[in-house]
Amino acid sequence: MMSRASTTNAEQPARPAAAPAGTPGPQRSPLRNVVTPIAILGVAVVALILMLAVIAANSQNRLAIRSDQYLASSALRVETEQLGGVVRDYSFWNDAVENLAVEFDRGWAEDNVGAWANESLGMDATLVLDADLEPIFGSVDGAIQEADMAARFSPELARIVADARRTVGEPGIVPGVATSFLEFDGAPAIAGAAILKWEDDRPIPLRDGVPVALVFVRRIDEAMLRRFGELYLLSDMKLAPASAELADSIPLSTTDDRDIARLSWTGHRPGTALLRELALPLLGIAVLATALMVLIVRRARQSTDALTRSHDQLEAQTRALQASTEALQRALAEAARANAAKSDFLARMSHELRTPLNAILGFSEIISMEMYGPNSDPRYRDYGRMIHESGDHLRSLINDILDLAKIEAGRFELAEGPTSLGPIIEQCLGLLAPRIEAKGIRSSYRPTNVRLIADARAIKQILLNLMSNAVKFTGDGGEIAVAVSDEAEGIVLSVSDTGCGMTREELERVFQMFGQAKVNVSRDAEGSGLGLNIAKGLVEMHGGTLTVESEVGVGTAATVRLPSARRLPSEPIAVTG
Repeated sequence: MMSRASTTNAEQPARPAAAPAGTPGPQRSPLRNVVTPIAILGVAVVALILMLAVIAANSQNRLAIRSDQYLASSALRVETEQLGGVVRDYSFWNDAVENLAVEFDRGWAEDNVGAWANESLGMDATLVLDADLEPIFGSVDGAIQEADMAARFSPELARIVADARRTVGEPGIVPGVATSFLEFDGAPAIAGAAILKWEDDRPIPLRDGVPVALVFVRRIDEAMLRRFGELYLLSDMKLAPASAELADSIPLSTTDDRDIARLSWTGHRPGTALLRELALPLLGIAVLATALMVLIVRRARQSTDALTRSHDQLEAQTRALQASTEALQRALAEAARANAAKSDFLARMSHELRTPLNAILGFSEIISMEMYGPNSDPRYRDYGRMIHESGDHLRSLINDILDLAKIEAGRFELAEGPTSLGPIIEQCLGLLAPRIEAKGIRSSYRPTNVRLIADARAIKQILLNLMSNAVKFTGDGGEIAVAVSDEAEGIVLSVSDTGCGMTREELERVFQMFGQAKVNVSRDAEGSGLGLNIAKGLVEMHGGTLTVESEVGVGTAATVRLPSARRLPSEPIAVTG
């Protein structure tokens, strides 16, 4: 200690050789050089935490807005599809054709598509239109009103009727339905139009050479919006002008992409709510940090009389910095726990959804099977079957979400053991056989005796997801191929098809959450968009890789590569017959 002090005095001869205790000495400037960066660092850490909290809150708010917009769009889509289904049923009904298009029976029309449609089906307006869009029959709120009916609708009515007539189809085939938003009495409404057709192969009845159109209209009123809010948990739903710039809204667009209004609601902001809850703790941290820095600076100004005291203060600052680092580490650990809680919440919600969904599936199956006696109308059986199919699709989606949540949270446990690929591939082909045969797809697979250490259930799920995608996106008469090769680098499984293929942009989206290629295929090709994510996660848990190659108009090939360390000696292929 004395030698260091002597050196300092020798370098500064203008100062006294020794300073009395308590007198400001030459250590003051170095201490300030240490304290200032620490103070800046403390302020920067607090600012960084606040900035990250604001960014996270804004991200949560944007996610909530997108989620609410999707729910609102789903509500309108379901309402439109329901209205379209009613129009389709009425237009493809022999009684309706006989009494509305062939020989008009006003009494029958008033009873069945007038008062009944209003009171039992909730239709606000019903129209039966001829070639010039003049009403053969018209009803508003259950009362007959045919004069000047066309003037009460926006020009969109003519477009959807024209669309319905273009999609009339052959005799005996269910007619196409055209739906759109339009203005009825100056207010937004949903309309659906279809052509009156016989249920058998009799020619379509014409008036002035044009099929007769049936139109049902339902207003988007307060009752409908209140029902949407209750079903989809959207608060204070209301209509706003089309020009309104509202984040919590979606447009009501006609078939020519003209916005007639906006559907708005009071959105929730989980990120902002979280910031409000964290405001007091963050303020406390800022106050404590500020107080700590003030204390450090004050002590640094006072500790100029001895190098030992300065050293002690430096150690105290070091300990404080370590405490701040530990606090930051605890905050990071808390963030990790929050992410795990998110995955746990997703898994719990999926479990909670399964219970009512299983009840829906069970009761819809009872209805479709007529277990307690025949239904008076075969449509009830069809409706039961459609409910069961939709519920089964939803259950599959929930299972996918649950599996993906487990994989992301690291809680998907593999039950690894000796596994033969041949039987698994044959099981998958057997499960997909009805869909393959229905589309006339040719499938090729050469039996294999490759064995490996793996989770048989996970391998089956990987292959089933890949093969199901191949069947979905392969057109009628196409071909899919499943191949297994035992190479030096490892075991390679490939599933290829001759489907429509994907562009480079679509290929980049296939591994995104709920990502699907926008290809021109049937509705059977619609899925959750999670299959490839689940397959990729399961492959990576086995130490392997999943790659997808595709070319538009040629097809797609998915390749799974598993490490050679999982290889087991092959067994002879069983020969049957």
